[in-house]
Amino acid sequence: EQGTLESSNNVEVRSKVWGWKTVNWVIESGSDVKKDDLLVELDASEMEKKVDDAKINYHNARADMITAESNVTVFEKSIDEYVKGTYVEERTTIMQEIFDAEQDVTKAELAYNSTLRLAAKGLIEEIQVQGDKFKLDSTRQKLQLKKTRKQALEEFKFIKQKEKLESDLRAAEARLDAAKARVDLAQTNVDQHEEQLQFHTIVAPQDGMVIHPKAAAHRSAPDVEEGANVHTNQVLLIMPDLEKMQVKLGIHESMIDRVETGLMAKVTIGDLTIDGEVSEVAKVTKPATWYTGNVVKFDTIVAIDGAAGLKPGLSAEVEVVVAEHKDVL
Repeated sequence: EQGTLESSNNVEVRSKVWGWKTVNWVIESGSDVKKDDLLVELDASEMEKKVDDAKINYHNARADMITAESNVTVFEKSIDEYVKGTYVEERTTIMQEIFDAEQDVTKAELAYNSTLRLAAKGLIEEIQVQGDKFKLDSTRQKLQLKKTRKQALEEFKFIKQKEKLESDLRAAEARLDAAKARVDLAQTNVDQHEEQLQFHTIVAPQDGMVIHPKAAAHRSAPDVEEGANVHTNQVLLIMPDLEKMQVKLGIHESMIDRVETGLMAKVTIGDLTIDGEVSEVAKVTKPATWYTGNVVKFDTIVAIDGAAGLKPGLSAEVEVVVAEHKDVL
């Protein structure tokens, strides 16, 4: 049978770019390359714009985060300002007013008691006694009002205002956490798009020779050429290990039951004849195509030594010493 020389150990160079991309340039099949040599260039114009947009989104997210950080600081200071400043000032003012009101009550009590003693001696009229009594009651009411204000400040207003400020702070902290998450997400987006942009330039992972997938035996792959569209994870190039070679051939269904692994083979490539051994026999045939017609063949691999340096894709004539015919039940 006729077969095709190929490597038994291939490094596949695949597209890692999302979606479909146009090939701007690809190295010629059969080229010898060094590690990191340029192999393929994909159209990166769309990804460059996505990188720019991702960076703009990142900077906008950072601006929002900075604003959120400032708001948290403002609310933290607002709490300290109220608890250590505004509240203390209000309470001190009320305490001073209470002190002054207590003094007024004391003075009014002294005046009223003095008026009572004078009235008992008949020195003043009853109307003056009533006037001093009214002044005393008024100062006592003012004192009670200020004490009520103090109680309301301590038990209600202070707690309510402090809780409101703390609630505002918690909300600001939540907005800051969300802003930080958006920054992290935007940074990840930038990193992913920059990585994708780098994937548009594909370099050799190692020293060796590169061939196009269509040049590999029995591979159904679209042409990788300038202007072609390629998709994610598509094999763009193959780097065969030229030290480990084999021949791939198809054996007709009428003969496949007489072929098994371990059989000796003789492989002729041009003027070179090499001993080989059947290393793999397919158990299932490939589906028929328009160019194979009704001919059914099974893929078979013949491992060989001594073909180092020969390029994959060469035609090889394989002679297999088959086993005796086996009865088919």
